[in-house]
Amino acid sequence: MKTALLLALLLLPILLIAVDYQVGDHELLLMPTAYVMPKGDAYFTDYELFLLNYVYSVGYNTHLAAFTMFPATKGFLETTSLGIKHNYFQNEYLASSLHTSYTPRAQLFLIGNVVSIGKSISNSGHVSLMWATNGEESANDVVILTGYRYDVTQNVSLMIEYANAVTASDYSFDGLLTLGLRVRSGQMAWEIGGFRPLENTGDLLILPLLKATYYFKK
Repeated sequence: MKTALLLALLLLPILLIAVDYQVGDHELLLMPTAYVMPKGDAYFTDYELFLLNYVYSVGYNTHLAAFTMFPATKGFLETTSLGIKHNYFQNEYLASSLHTSYTPRAQLFLIGNVVSIGKSISNSGHVSLMWATNGEESANDVVILTGYRYDVTQNVSLMIEYANAVTASDYSFDGLLTLGLRVRSGQMAWEIGGFRPLENTGDLLILPLLKATYYFKK
């Protein structure tokens, strides 16, 4: 039995069906998708000119990531998070990946799974369930992320996301809605959109979201 299980784990990467990757396919506006870059490729993303993310594909189904704030202060490294995404299943219509991150300073650990559904990446739905904790029982959260992408042209994508958390405390939250578009040009992807809590925010309608990604193709 153990031999059969080991053999299945070794053969699993061979059973994955490769898909044509375009810059930005690894995520929507904020949430991850189950898709990954080819081995040896990388990308760099700047959110709002303030948050930075670098990801390298160590295998054709595994990403390693480093996320931090822009070095505006001496303590910027305290915000650094390290992450892994591993695509363990993919066929013509479905992909599934484990993803995790750890922030040493805050001792924050997140682990989850994301499923992407669609005959093509250009018209696909995505669902992720995550568990977040800092080691204290009162700070354990289950986070639900859902999203959809539709390409109106070969280089323009419309995206919408919804996020909510089931917290260990009594605080209730109606969720966060994000929507926007992505424009691809060569190895660059530009995204503009906005997000807002789904609750009474007074005069606030929507907060802006600006994001740029450069794809390093081997």
